[in-house]
Amino acid sequence: LRGVLLLVHRVHPLRVLLSGKPGAVQYRAFGILLQRVTGKSDVRSLIQADFVKLRSVLLQLPKSFGKSPSDHTLPMDEILTKAASLPKEKVGLSVGTVNRYVDHASALISAAKAEGFELHPRLDPGLLRRKEKGRARDKKRTATKDELETLFQHRYWTDPEPGPWLPPLAARRRSGLYWVPLIAAYSGMRREEIAGIGVDYIREEDGIAFFDVITTTDRRIKTAASKRRIPVHDDLRNLGLLEVVNAARKAGNRLLFPDLMEPQGKIMGRKPGRHMEKLVAEIWGDAGRGLSLNSARHYVQHALDLDNKVPAKVARDLMGHEGKDVHDSVYGDQSPLPALKAAIDRLPSLRGVLSLPR
Repeated sequence: LRGVLLLVHRVHPLRVLLSGKPGAVQYRAFGILLQRVTGKSDVRSLIQADFVKLRSVLLQLPKSFGKSPSDHTLPMDEILTKAASLPKEKVGLSVGTVNRYVDHASALISAAKAEGFELHPRLDPGLLRRKEKGRARDKKRTATKDELETLFQHRYWTDPEPGPWLPPLAARRRSGLYWVPLIAAYSGMRREEIAGIGVDYIREEDGIAFFDVITTTDRRIKTAASKRRIPVHDDLRNLGLLEVVNAARKAGNRLLFPDLMEPQGKIMGRKPGRHMEKLVAEIWGDAGRGLSLNSARHYVQHALDLDNKVPAKVARDLMGHEGKDVHDSVYGDQSPLPALKAAIDRLPSLRGVLSLPR
């Protein structure tokens, strides 16, 4: 938590962040926003009203806040004025996001106290947490095996002929739009982890090909536990993924899916996310509400959890989750690659995928 102390008077704010370490990006965003809202850069000057104001602003911001470069440069008053003209359903960050910022505030105050700073005696950002309706897991729709099979039977993956918006199959098979959903359904990786992977981070050890999920210049990881190795499922190998990797290497590509890059920023998961939304709407209409690329990750998590032949630690290491207690988190080494491979290959084969043309 020492790295959260970004508003102390002794150093320039934001320069003591955990730069390059998991969590640093979220803390940086929190620190910048707190300064923009309160106008303060000294942790000792903060009072409870400052955090009340921060929470109020979070509930008035557009839901899309942070996705446009202008969100980081426009005066906050101007952003709030624009947000006031938006439809009600497009305004206000989610309760989960608001609570995350509140938790960052609590971490900041705890770290400041640990460093010996004298703070306002009634300062307690944690009191501002909002109660979420329902359990978090109930808000995240998990894809079923049947839904994923139906998805991959869509003509985007199966039709060899081009169409009005459908590139030739050979071009599709080089695209991240083709592979990201497949990899998600066979690995449980987050969409940004897949979309931003470089050709040098699909490695092989003792005959086992695996995705090496680490922070790179093109892609960050969410937490320290997100650093992991995920073997390539046999179905992905049979579909020719490694051939695509080798072709990208020969072409001198740094990224496996350079087509997913967007000029306005380094976030590379948006294109496959939007493409998934389009396909879901086309296949299921309103019945597909809640299905997303993240639903494939939840599907993998669910399948591993229900498989009594997959040890809980192995499942946790594949998904990039923290241990349930200090012993799990601190003392447990990463599961060996053969154990990870055995577990990943236990994910059910998607029948529709197996009929895909090569």
